[in-house]
Amino acid sequence: MNGIYALVFGIITLFVAFVRALRSLIVVIFMKAGKSMKWFVSFGWLYRPVSLQGYMVFFIFLVFSLHILIAALMQTQSLAGALYTAFPFVIPAFGLYMWIGSKAS
Repeated sequence: MNGIYALVFGIITLFVAFVRALRSLIVVIFMKAGKSMKWFVSFGWLYRPVSLQGYMVFFIFLVFSLHILIAALMQTQSLAGALYTAFPFVIPAFGLYMWIGSKAS
């Protein structure tokens, strides 16, 4: 049982380190020479891409979400099951997209 706890703790530690490194990288990219670059524009509660970098982030999010949904549809026998299977992956990806949008707008 201790091995499982060590594995979970190691995964969580790696995830936290990855998020911190990603945050630092995004701050460096967005804050070049003291100016903030506009990749997105606020569109109600969402963020609409306005530059090539913004469209690339949106395209990556879209391809990832479609990939997960297609895999979930192939694995389950109902639409509700597919949505239930894809939910833990698509919602955090959407949250990451919104976070990047809020930092780059």
